[in-house]
Amino acid sequence: MSQEKEKEVSREEVIAWYKDQIELATLRADLAEQQNRAAKADAERMQATMFIAQVQVQGKEGEEEEQEEKAPVATLKRKK
Repeated sequence: MSQEKEKEVSREEVIAWYKDQIELATLRADLAEQQNRAAKADAERMQATMFIAQVQVQGKEGEEEEQEEKAPVATLKRKK
């Protein structure tokens, strides 16, 4: 039974591996930051959309109230 010798890793290989890991960590951090900004932008867009919808609904309600105030009031009179 022969024993296999483990390949010794050279200093340059270790340094290259760590550089790759640092680069990957940097990319992950950048991605997380961009995802965070995108989520904030989506939330702000949704909030603005809801605000616009609310203003439009209030505007329509106000118009309906104005039309009711302007409409002539007809009373029914009974003949005796």
